[in-house]
Amino acid sequence: MGEAVQPPFLKTMHKLGFETNSEKDFDTLKHAPSPAAEKDRLESQRMSKQFSKAVFVFNDPLHATLSYYRRNFTDQCFKLYPKNPTFGESCLDYSLSGYMQKVADERKELYGIEHQMRAWTSTAEILPMDTFFVNFNSILKANGVARKLEDFLDVKRGSLNIPPRKERATECETELSISKDDYAVVQHVYHKLYSWMKQADGMVTRGNTSE
Repeated sequence: MGEAVQPPFLKTMHKLGFETNSEKDFDTLKHAPSPAAEKDRLESQRMSKQFSKAVFVFNDPLHATLSYYRRNFTDQCFKLYPKNPTFGESCLDYSLSGYMQKVADERKELYGIEHQMRAWTSTAEILPMDTFFVNFNSILKANGVARKLEDFLDVKRGSLNIPPRKERATECETELSISKDDYAVVQHVYHKLYSWMKQADGMVTRGNTSE
């Protein structure tokens, strides 16, 4: 189903002959804040039997956040991720610099990416299918985790051939109006989060397929 950098991943799935959730999210299956929310969406649309496997694709959370701001997707994405009890919907009022300053002050990620990741890695077994967690960079590097994903999908080795894209997410860093020291704190917060997220790279959660 994908979570981060879905378009290139979903396009590759289509080329391999897989039926997937909508690339443009017409079926609302993207960015589900939790497996429970995803399960509700599948059931409400009578799609629970339509998919046999799920893939949760994640990426560097700092790059993801910068990308949302660069593409002016923040208003949409803040509403999709779980509400942060210390930030909530008030984050919609923040510019990129304002958001990063608050991250530096609070010394924690406030977008909701961590909340979402914790929810998925701890409760994905409630879904009616197995879930594979993969760092998008593992797919780009065609490393051992990518090979495990190919086995999970039952496709031949080397099938997940996604060409690297120009990194544009960090272009908006030049627009930041916070101090270098504060942004160093931001980078540390996100580096710590990403290091934790990468522990799930290649993890498979067995779903409740008996339903």
